[in-house]
Amino acid sequence: MSEVVAARAFARSAAYHRRVAPLGRRDLHGLLDVVGSIGYDPEADTFSLELLSALQTVVDAVWTDYIVEPRPPAQGILIEQSVAMAEDPWEDGPWQDVFWDLIPAYPITAAPRVGVRLLWDVTTRRTLRRNAFFREWVIPADRLLQAMVTLPDRPDGARRSIMFNTEAEGRPFGERQRAILETVRPYLCRPIEVADAVRRRQRAAGLTPRELEILSAVREGLTNAEIAARLVVSPATVRTHLVNVSTKLGAHTRAEAAALAWR
Repeated sequence: MSEVVAARAFARSAAYHRRVAPLGRRDLHGLLDVVGSIGYDPEADTFSLELLSALQTVVDAVWTDYIVEPRPPAQGILIEQSVAMAEDPWEDGPWQDVFWDLIPAYPITAAPRVGVRLLWDVTTRRTLRRNAFFREWVIPADRLLQAMVTLPDRPDGARRSIMFNTEAEGRPFGERQRAILETVRPYLCRPIEVADAVRRRQRAAGLTPRELEILSAVREGLTNAEIAARLVVSPATVRTHLVNVSTKLGAHTRAEAAALAWR
Protein backbone atom coordinates (compact mmCIF):
# COMPACT_ATOMS: atom_id res chain seq x y z
CA MET A 1 0.00 0.00 0.00
CA SER A 2 1.45 3.36 -1.03
CA GLU A 3 1.89 6.18 1.46
CA VAL A 4 -0.91 8.20 -0.18
CA VAL A 5 -3.34 5.28 -0.12
CA ALA A 6 -2.44 4.55 3.52
CA ALA A 7 -3.09 8.15 4.52
CA ARG A 8 -6.44 8.23 2.72
CA ALA A 9 -7.53 4.95 4.30
CA PHE A 10 -6.49 6.30 7.68
CA ALA A 11 -8.57 9.47 7.22
CA ARG A 12 -11.65 7.35 6.40
CA SER A 13 -11.22 4.94 9.31
CA ALA A 14 -13.56 4.81 12.30
CA ALA A 15 -10.59 4.96 14.68
CA TYR A 16 -9.51 8.24 13.14
CA HIS A 17 -12.89 9.93 13.56
CA ARG A 18 -13.45 8.55 17.05
CA ARG A 19 -10.14 9.71 18.47
CA VAL A 20 -9.40 12.96 16.67
CA ALA A 21 -12.41 14.93 17.92
CA PRO A 22 -10.37 16.88 20.52
CA LEU A 23 -7.55 17.70 18.07
CA GLY A 24 -7.04 20.81 16.00
CA ARG A 25 -6.37 21.22 12.28
CA ARG A 26 -2.59 21.28 12.80
CA ASP A 27 -2.74 17.98 14.68
CA LEU A 28 -4.91 16.36 12.01
CA HIS A 29 -2.47 17.31 9.28
CA GLY A 30 0.35 16.03 11.46
CA LEU A 31 -1.42 12.70 11.94
CA LEU A 32 -1.84 12.30 8.19
CA ASP A 33 1.87 13.06 7.74
CA VAL A 34 2.73 10.37 10.27
CA VAL A 35 0.53 7.68 8.72
CA GLY A 36 1.73 8.61 5.25
CA SER A 37 5.37 8.27 6.31
CA ILE A 38 5.17 4.93 8.13
CA GLY A 39 8.05 2.85 6.88
CA TYR A 40 9.11 -0.34 8.64
CA ASP A 41 12.04 -2.58 7.68
CA PRO A 42 11.15 -6.11 8.83
CA GLU A 43 14.68 -7.41 8.28
CA ALA A 44 16.29 -4.76 10.50
CA ASP A 45 13.23 -4.33 12.77
CA THR A 46 13.48 -0.56 12.42
CA PHE A 47 11.22 2.32 11.43
CA SER A 48 12.13 5.09 9.03
CA LEU A 49 13.65 8.20 10.56
CA GLU A 50 11.06 10.20 8.61
CA LEU A 51 8.34 8.50 10.64
CA LEU A 52 10.05 9.18 13.96
CA SER A 53 10.59 12.82 12.98
CA ALA A 54 6.93 13.21 12.01
CA LEU A 55 5.83 11.69 15.31
CA GLN A 56 8.18 13.94 17.23
CA THR A 57 6.84 17.03 15.50
CA VAL A 58 3.16 16.27 16.00
CA VAL A 59 3.47 15.61 19.75
CA ASP A 60 5.92 18.49 20.36
CA ALA A 61 8.74 16.28 21.68
CA VAL A 62 12.42 17.23 21.54
CA TRP A 63 13.99 13.74 21.52
CA THR A 64 12.31 10.59 20.23
CA ASP A 65 13.70 7.05 20.48
CA TYR A 66 12.59 3.71 19.08
CA ILE A 67 14.22 1.02 21.19
CA VAL A 68 14.20 -2.75 21.42
CA GLU A 69 15.20 -4.03 24.86
CA PRO A 70 16.35 -7.61 25.53
CA ARG A 71 14.43 -9.88 27.86
CA PRO A 72 15.35 -10.73 30.53
CA PRO A 73 16.53 -7.18 31.20
CA ALA A 74 20.19 -6.43 30.63
CA GLN A 75 22.24 -3.29 30.47
CA GLY A 76 22.05 -1.89 26.99
CA ILE A 77 19.58 -2.38 24.15
CA LEU A 78 19.35 -4.39 20.96
CA ILE A 79 18.20 -1.56 18.69
CA GLU A 80 18.04 2.19 19.12
CA GLN A 81 16.93 4.80 16.60
CA SER A 82 16.87 8.42 17.68
CA VAL A 83 15.81 11.75 16.24
CA ALA A 84 16.35 15.03 18.06
CA MET A 85 15.59 18.71 17.74
CA ALA A 86 18.47 19.53 20.09
CA GLU A 87 21.96 18.18 20.71
CA ASP A 88 22.14 15.26 23.14
CA PRO A 89 25.48 15.51 25.00
CA TRP A 90 24.53 12.65 27.34
CA GLU A 91 24.09 9.98 24.69
CA ASP A 92 27.50 8.34 25.28
CA GLY A 93 30.02 7.97 28.05
CA PRO A 94 29.69 7.27 31.78
CA TRP A 95 26.24 8.83 31.94
CA GLN A 96 24.93 5.71 30.21
CA ASP A 97 25.80 3.70 33.34
CA VAL A 98 23.69 6.09 35.40
CA PHE A 99 20.87 5.77 32.90
CA TRP A 100 20.72 1.96 32.91
CA ASP A 101 21.19 1.69 36.68
CA LEU A 102 18.28 4.01 37.48
CA ILE A 103 15.78 3.82 34.60
CA PRO A 104 14.01 0.69 35.95
CA ALA A 105 12.72 2.76 38.89
CA TYR A 106 11.47 5.66 36.74
CA PRO A 107 7.66 5.86 37.06
CA ILE A 108 6.78 5.48 33.39
CA THR A 109 9.05 2.47 32.84
CA ALA A 110 8.30 0.83 36.19
CA ALA A 111 4.54 0.89 35.54
CA PRO A 112 2.81 -2.01 33.72
CA ARG A 113 3.19 -1.78 29.96
CA VAL A 114 0.09 -0.46 28.18
CA GLY A 115 -0.47 0.83 24.67
CA VAL A 116 0.15 4.50 25.47
CA ARG A 117 1.48 5.66 28.83
CA LEU A 118 1.97 9.29 29.83
CA LEU A 119 4.33 10.13 32.67
CA TRP A 120 1.61 12.03 34.52
CA ASP A 121 -0.64 8.96 34.52
CA VAL A 122 1.63 7.41 37.14
CA THR A 123 3.21 10.27 39.08
CA THR A 124 3.03 13.94 39.97
CA ARG A 125 5.64 16.65 39.55
CA ARG A 126 6.18 16.75 43.31
CA THR A 127 6.63 12.98 43.64
CA LEU A 128 8.82 12.85 40.54
CA ARG A 129 11.35 15.25 42.05
CA ARG A 130 12.13 12.65 44.71
CA ASN A 131 12.90 9.98 42.09
CA ALA A 132 16.59 9.06 41.79
CA PHE A 133 16.48 8.84 38.00
CA PHE A 134 14.92 12.30 37.83
CA ARG A 135 17.57 13.82 40.10
CA GLU A 136 20.61 12.08 38.62
CA TRP A 137 19.69 11.84 34.95
CA VAL A 138 16.74 14.03 33.97
CA ILE A 139 17.99 17.22 35.61
CA PRO A 140 21.65 16.99 34.46
CA ALA A 141 20.65 15.87 30.95
CA ASP A 142 17.64 18.23 30.77
CA ARG A 143 15.72 15.35 29.19
CA LEU A 144 12.32 14.28 30.57
CA LEU A 145 10.70 11.06 29.31
CA GLN A 146 7.05 12.09 29.09
CA ALA A 147 5.37 9.39 27.00
CA MET A 148 5.93 5.80 25.93
CA VAL A 149 4.17 3.85 23.21
CA THR A 150 4.56 0.11 23.65
CA LEU A 151 4.59 -2.00 20.50
CA PRO A 152 4.25 -5.79 20.11
CA ASP A 153 7.02 -7.80 21.78
CA ARG A 154 9.34 -9.63 19.40
CA PRO A 155 9.02 -13.41 19.07
CA ASP A 156 12.21 -13.72 21.16
CA GLY A 157 10.57 -11.70 23.96
CA ALA A 158 12.45 -8.45 23.39
CA ARG A 159 10.35 -5.36 24.06
CA ARG A 160 9.72 -2.64 21.50
CA SER A 161 8.84 0.92 22.52
CA ILE A 162 8.85 4.46 21.20
CA MET A 163 9.73 7.06 23.83
CA PHE A 164 9.11 10.80 23.69
CA ASN A 165 11.18 13.30 25.67
CA THR A 166 11.04 17.02 26.35
CA GLU A 167 13.26 19.33 28.35
CA ALA A 168 13.17 18.66 32.10
CA GLU A 169 10.82 21.58 32.70
CA GLY A 170 8.91 21.14 29.45
CA ARG A 171 5.16 21.53 29.23
CA PRO A 172 3.45 18.37 30.57
CA PHE A 173 2.00 16.01 28.00
CA GLY A 174 -1.77 15.65 28.30
CA GLU A 175 -4.88 14.43 26.51
CA ARG A 176 -3.83 15.97 23.21
CA GLN A 177 -0.67 13.84 23.05
CA ARG A 178 -2.58 10.79 24.27
CA ALA A 179 -5.20 11.17 21.52
CA ILE A 180 -2.48 11.52 18.88
CA LEU A 181 -0.48 8.51 20.04
CA GLU A 182 -3.50 6.26 20.58
CA THR A 183 -4.70 7.09 17.08
CA VAL A 184 -1.35 6.33 15.47
CA ARG A 185 -0.39 3.24 17.50
CA PRO A 186 -2.45 0.65 15.52
CA TYR A 187 -0.74 1.79 12.32
CA LEU A 188 2.66 1.32 13.96
CA CYS A 189 1.74 -2.14 15.24
CA ARG A 190 0.34 -3.50 11.98
CA PRO A 191 3.59 -3.92 9.97
CA ILE A 192 5.34 -5.33 13.05
CA GLU A 193 2.61 -7.93 13.60
CA VAL A 194 2.77 -9.01 9.96
CA ALA A 195 6.57 -9.33 10.06
CA ASP A 196 6.51 -11.22 13.36
CA ALA A 197 3.93 -13.66 12.01
CA VAL A 198 6.28 -14.37 9.10
CA ARG A 199 9.19 -14.89 11.51
CA ARG A 200 7.16 -17.36 13.55
CA ARG A 201 6.23 -19.34 10.44
CA GLN A 202 9.86 -19.37 9.31
CA ARG A 203 10.92 -20.63 12.71
CA ALA A 204 8.21 -23.31 12.70
CA ALA A 205 9.42 -24.49 9.28
CA GLY A 206 12.93 -24.88 10.69
CA LEU A 207 14.57 -22.42 8.29
CA THR A 208 18.13 -21.51 9.26
CA PRO A 209 19.59 -17.98 9.09
CA ARG A 210 21.67 -19.01 6.05
CA GLU A 211 18.64 -20.44 4.28
CA LEU A 212 16.71 -17.24 4.94
CA GLU A 213 19.64 -15.21 3.64
CA ILE A 214 19.62 -17.20 0.40
CA LEU A 215 15.84 -16.95 0.03
CA SER A 216 16.03 -13.20 0.60
CA ALA A 217 18.52 -12.99 -2.27
CA VAL A 218 16.16 -15.05 -4.43
CA ARG A 219 13.43 -12.52 -3.69
CA GLU A 220 15.79 -9.79 -4.92
CA GLY A 221 16.00 -11.61 -8.25
CA LEU A 222 19.57 -12.88 -7.93
CA THR A 223 20.70 -16.02 -9.74
CA ASN A 224 22.35 -18.89 -7.89
CA ALA A 225 25.74 -17.75 -9.19
CA GLU A 226 25.13 -14.19 -7.98
CA ILE A 227 24.04 -15.44 -4.58
CA ALA A 228 27.16 -17.61 -4.36
CA ALA A 229 29.37 -14.62 -5.17
CA ARG A 230 27.65 -12.47 -2.55
CA LEU A 231 27.96 -15.11 0.18
CA VAL A 232 31.40 -16.29 -0.93
CA VAL A 233 30.30 -19.91 -1.37
CA SER A 234 30.04 -22.18 -4.37
CA PRO A 235 26.92 -22.33 -6.59
CA ALA A 236 26.59 -25.98 -5.58
CA THR A 237 26.27 -24.93 -1.93
CA VAL A 238 23.52 -22.50 -2.85
CA ARG A 239 21.69 -25.23 -4.77
CA THR A 240 21.96 -27.58 -1.79
CA HIS A 241 20.46 -24.96 0.52
CA LEU A 242 17.62 -24.35 -1.91
CA VAL A 243 16.86 -28.08 -2.15
CA ASN A 244 16.71 -28.29 1.64
CA VAL A 245 14.48 -25.22 1.83
CA SER A 246 12.14 -26.56 -0.82
CA THR A 247 11.81 -29.82 1.09
CA LYS A 248 10.97 -28.00 4.33
CA LEU A 249 8.38 -25.75 2.67
CA GLY A 250 6.97 -28.22 0.16
CA ALA A 251 7.95 -25.94 -2.71
CA HIS A 252 8.65 -27.02 -6.28
CA THR A 253 10.72 -24.04 -7.43
CA ARG A 254 13.13 -21.57 -5.84
CA ALA A 255 10.66 -18.74 -6.52
CA GLU A 256 7.85 -20.65 -4.82
CA ALA A 257 10.10 -21.36 -1.82
CA ALA A 258 10.89 -17.66 -1.47
CA ALA A 259 7.22 -16.74 -1.72
CA LEU A 260 6.18 -19.37 0.86
CA ALA A 261 8.87 -18.28 3.33
CA TRP A 262 7.44 -14.73 3.46
CA ARG A 263 3.76 -15.58 3.07
